[in-house]
Amino acid sequence: MKVCLAVLKNLLQSKTLIIFLIIVTTIRVLISLEEIPYDESRLDSSSIIGTISSINIRESSISLEINDTIVFIDNKKFVLGNKVKCVGNAILPNENRNFYLFNYRKFLASKGILYQMNGTCELVTEEIGFLYQIKNNIIGLINNRKSNAYLKAFTLGDTSSINSDVMASYRYNGINHLFAISGMHVTLLVTIISMFTIRNRNMLILMPILLFYLFLTDFPPSMIRAVSFFFLTTINKQFDINIKSIIIFLYITIMFLLINPYFLYSLGFIYSFTISCFLILYKEIFINEKNYFKKIAFISLIAFLVSIPINIQNNFYINLLSPIYNLFFVPIVSLIMFPASLIVLLLPFLDNLYLEMWIIIENVSLFLSEFNTILVLSRMNTVMLIIYFLLIIFILNKIKIKKYIYILLILILLIPHHLYPYFRNKGIVLMLDVGQGDSIIVVYPNKELVLLIDTGGRFNSTLAENIIIPSLRSLGLTRIDYLVLTHGDFDHMGEANNILSNFKVHNVLMNSGNNSELEISLINYMDLKNVSYQHISKNTINHRGIELKFLNEVSIRSENDDSLILLLSLNNYQILFMGDAGFIEEHHIINNFDLSDVDVLKVGHHGSRNSTSSEFLSAINPTIALISSGRNNIYNHPHPDTITRLKNINTFITSSHGAVRLNIHNRISIKTVIRNSN
Repeated sequence: MKVCLAVLKNLLQSKTLIIFLIIVTTIRVLISLEEIPYDESRLDSSSIIGTISSINIRESSISLEINDTIVFIDNKKFVLGNKVKCVGNAILPNENRNFYLFNYRKFLASKGILYQMNGTCELVTEEIGFLYQIKNNIIGLINNRKSNAYLKAFTLGDTSSINSDVMASYRYNGINHLFAISGMHVTLLVTIISMFTIRNRNMLILMPILLFYLFLTDFPPSMIRAVSFFFLTTINKQFDINIKSIIIFLYITIMFLLINPYFLYSLGFIYSFTISCFLILYKEIFINEKNYFKKIAFISLIAFLVSIPINIQNNFYINLLSPIYNLFFVPIVSLIMFPASLIVLLLPFLDNLYLEMWIIIENVSLFLSEFNTILVLSRMNTVMLIIYFLLIIFILNKIKIKKYIYILLILILLIPHHLYPYFRNKGIVLMLDVGQGDSIIVVYPNKELVLLIDTGGRFNSTLAENIIIPSLRSLGLTRIDYLVLTHGDFDHMGEANNILSNFKVHNVLMNSGNNSELEISLINYMDLKNVSYQHISKNTINHRGIELKFLNEVSIRSENDDSLILLLSLNNYQILFMGDAGFIEEHHIINNFDLSDVDVLKVGHHGSRNSTSSEFLSAINPTIALISSGRNNIYNHPHPDTITRLKNINTFITSSHGAVRLNIHNRISIKTVIRNSN
């Protein structure tokens, strides 16, 4: 036995084996991430038979996870463990259509789900497995509690029932990790169970309980990692194999990525594995600390430093007070609220008290989120990421320097990147994909001028929160010099209030015709918030030597006819934004202005049949045309006639290409989110 263990130890610690596995895993990941594989025969009309492993209920939809497919249905008549047959149209899940934002297709791939179906389902058999029966009973027990939102979070790993504004405040304050089932919960669960079991029988009792907890929480990567690490390190100690913890962790990571390389698309996986790796590597910093709060402080600081690049890449900001907030919230949530959730499940009379405690925590988080303590940082390239992690490693390696140097290093880590956009000498025109609507970000070199032209708008949507605000932050933008609202239609200014609530907007420019109800509502809001605004007609605004030329005259025919038409010069390139203007306004401006040197045309009215005439195109002669239109929109935008007129111009359409970014310096380089579009 001892010989076998010695051989095993030598094998597992072999650098040759580790390097070989790392190379194999890297090749596997690189090949897999090139493209998510799909079976074409599964698309369109399709049927599947399988067991329901998860049911997700949102305000407007109910979905079932069955095998490798997520099925959307219109009523909840099934429970977990039901074997069903579903028939419908299988499609590929939506990809991200704006740069660097959430990608639903990749997220589902990380869960092993490759297809999406809108269909109908019927029971194949009413028999439900024993484990699913227990899980359904626990869910029923939770749903009967007033505090079910938090009981779901800590018992099932499901935070969807927590109020969206409250959850947003947790994310803003950097404490949302407390509500993701992870190593902290496994450690506490193990501690609680160990208190009531005989020492030498711990593993016999713990193993089935932790495996069931994995099943209960739908096997999230952070939980699988925590449970695997606990079991392997326990075996390592009991059999005196003495393999370093970091090597065990490395093997777990390799196992994950060999089984499913798409875990790299899971933000939970990235956070959990990256932070855990650094906590294992540098545990000597806090492991022997007897003061609990000092220990939490060290752990919070390490987690904060390590998560900085991840937050920047995904949220485009960090909360500078997050480590301090964690000193307050971590002990309360981990030592009081999580154990209490298990007690409340068994003792329902404590439910009201438990809920009141959460209400206090929610109010504190909402209060803290009112303070602007975030630092917005633009997305980093690979070189910058490597530099950041090298600096973090440098800090954590406890090099013999005075403590105040650590603070300096953190500033070195953050400030240059924060200032980076001010020294970027290329201009940017970013046409966002906001569906059937317009929203375009224009950034002049060195951030001398920042424009947001229209905000898009869809009823019952969160365009600003999910697309426009993170897109602005991804460029490192915290202010907007001019919010240009071309006219009063909802698809052009529906999100204006949200933009004004989240950014410092120096001036709002509006068209000069009769105000629509939406414009009147916005004016009242701006008066209340003391936001500067003005109505514009044929006029030129000078901003530090940069001219914004508005070419239209007042039109009372319609909002579209009265659209602001804006001509900008950016690094000596001329860009013309037409709003929703049509033939009449086109005729007017080519007869009154010299537009023979326009390089880029933002096509009017989403490429409608009544815009972008042949006469207009011949007069301005652009080389690039941009069209913002929604996929499968009811207006048939862009119209085939318009596309025909644009056939000799390099044309980019959001419905086909997703968001389109123009980097303008000595030349114009163009990048689209969706590369292979027809």
